[in-house]
Amino acid sequence: MITFLLGLLLGGISGGGTYALTTDSHLALVVGGVVTIACWLGVAAVIFIDE
Repeated sequence: MITFLLGLLLGGISGGGTYALTTDSHLALVVGGVVTIACWLGVAAVIFIDE
């Protein structure tokens, strides 16, 4: 559960920061989504490699 929340938090911060700097909502959505997915995949890879 903490991994899910951490991914959402990082995605929200990245998307919000992108929107604040560029005022482009579509770009902010893409950046937030990419960061969220990358966080989840990175944690999943660490868990998979650890086992």
